[in-house]
Amino acid sequence: MADGVEDERAGAERRVAERRVAELREQLFVHRSRAIDAAALGELRAAEEKLNEAQRATPSGGGGLILDTSARKDRPVEMMGPSTTGLDVEVRLRMTHVPSATAHLLDASTPLVSFRLKNLVDTARRLRLVSYVEGYSAEAVDCVEIEPTQEATVGQMPTFFPKALREIQEATRASLRVRVDDLDGKVEVERAYPIWLAARTTAYLSVRDPYTGEDVDMTRYLAAWVTPNADEVMKLLRKAAERAPSSFIGYQQDGAKVEEQVRACFEVCKQAGVTYVNSVLAFGAGPEARAQRVRLPRESIANTSANCIDGTVLLASLLEAASLTPAIVVVPGHAFLGWRKRRGADEWDYVETTMIKDHSFEDAVAAARAVANEYEERRALTKRGSSFRRHALDELRQGGVIPME
Repeated sequence: MADGVEDERAGAERRVAERRVAELREQLFVHRSRAIDAAALGELRAAEEKLNEAQRATPSGGGGLILDTSARKDRPVEMMGPSTTGLDVEVRLRMTHVPSATAHLLDASTPLVSFRLKNLVDTARRLRLVSYVEGYSAEAVDCVEIEPTQEATVGQMPTFFPKALREIQEATRASLRVRVDDLDGKVEVERAYPIWLAARTTAYLSVRDPYTGEDVDMTRYLAAWVTPNADEVMKLLRKAAERAPSSFIGYQQDGAKVEEQVRACFEVCKQAGVTYVNSVLAFGAGPEARAQRVRLPRESIANTSANCIDGTVLLASLLEAASLTPAIVVVPGHAFLGWRKRRGADEWDYVETTMIKDHSFEDAVAAARAVANEYEERRALTKRGSSFRRHALDELRQGGVIPME
C-alpha cells in the first residue's frame, strides 16, 4: 500500500514538472514571448533538472513479456512448458510502437523482440528463433546452439517491407508473431502479440524499452526526412543560388562563403513564405514513446508552414543539395539546424529555423548559438548525451540512414 502511495506521488510530481518544462519551452521556442538569454535558459535548465529527478523517481521497466515457459507461481504456465520441451524460454517485446517511416532502416541493435533461452537437458540443443510482423515484414531468423544448462540471449528486428509501410497513414494495430523451433522441425513454442505501427508522418524521437524501462534514442532517423533530391528542393535551391551565384561552390572556399550559402537558403525560404506553426501532435504514440508529426520538405514548401523539425529538415535538404554538411541538432523539446563550417573540420555553426519568417538571419544564428552553447555545456557537466545531440548528415548517410524519397 505504501509503495502504491509513493508511486502515485512520484507520478504527480513528474506531471507537475512536465507542465512547467513545457510552459518554458513554449515561451522560448514556440511563442518567443521571452528572449533566449542567460536568465531564461538558466530557468529552463533548473526546470529540466527537476523533471529529470522526477522521472528517475518514477518506477519503470520489467514489462514487455510476450512468452514465458517458466513455472513460476506469479504467472501462468505456457501450454508447452520446460517439462515438455526441455527449454526455459522467455520472449520480451522491446518496442511497443514501431516507427513505420523508418522501420526499414532499423536492425537488431534496436530490437523489436529479445529471446532468452536456457537448455534444461543434458544434451546440446539446436534452435531456430523466428519473429515477424504479419503482412508487414519478412521473418527474422537466428539459429543457435545451446550447451547443457547454458543460456543464450538474442535480439531481433525483422526487415520491414517499405511498400507495405507506405500504406500506413494512421496508427495501425498489427500482429507480431514469435516462434522457437527445434532444428529437427518441431515447433517448441509460438505466440502472437499485438503491437502498434505508427503513421508514416510520425517521427519517433524515442521509444521506451518496456523491459529495461529506458528510452531508446531515435532522433538520428530524422535524417530520413532530409530529401535533397526532391524536385521541390532543387527548384528552391536554384532560387537560392540566384541570390548568391558566386558563393554556391560547396566547401571550395573559406567559411565566410559557406555562411553565405546558408544565408541564401534561409532567405529563399523566407521569400517562399515558410511560416512557423506549432503542429507537433502525433496520434497513437502513447505514453511509451515521444513522437512528433514531421512534414517532408516538399510538403513544407507546398504548404508554406513548418514546425521546428520541419524547418530543420527543409534547410538541411537545401544544404545537402548544395554539397554542404548540415546537422540536425536536437535538445530537449526542440530542434534546429547546424552546419559544418569547413570540409572535414569539427567546427559548427547554427541557425534557428523557427525564425525564418519574422527575423533576420543574424538574429536566427545568434539565438541558435545561445541554445547550442547552453546545451553543449550542460552535456559536458551532466555527461548526459540526451542534453545535446548533433547528427551530422554525412555520418548518418554512411551509417545507412538514407532519404525516404
